[in-house]
Amino acid sequence: MRWELVSKTLMKKVTNPSVLDLIAMDRSLPRSEVHASGLAKRIREARAKLARDIRKAAKILVDAEVSEDDLWALAERGVQRRLSTGFEK
Repeated sequence: MRWELVSKTLMKKVTNPSVLDLIAMDRSLPRSEVHASGLAKRIREARAKLARDIRKAAKILVDAEVSEDDLWALAERGVQRRLSTGFEK
């Protein structure tokens, strides 16, 4: 039963990776594998989405004095956490 739960979670991550998962994959997979697997386009789109989302969030959080740099640092921590824990959130 435990194996099934882990397997379902892993399959969801593989078939529907988050923006940060895709960026972490870009940093951890060989370039040839990224291109051969078709991930390159999805990674480009994920980077663009993250940049848009960060710009939008920074505008909303301007009164809280949260900058784009702060949000980029937060996103980077998420990517690093995925890299260090094998993509577990």
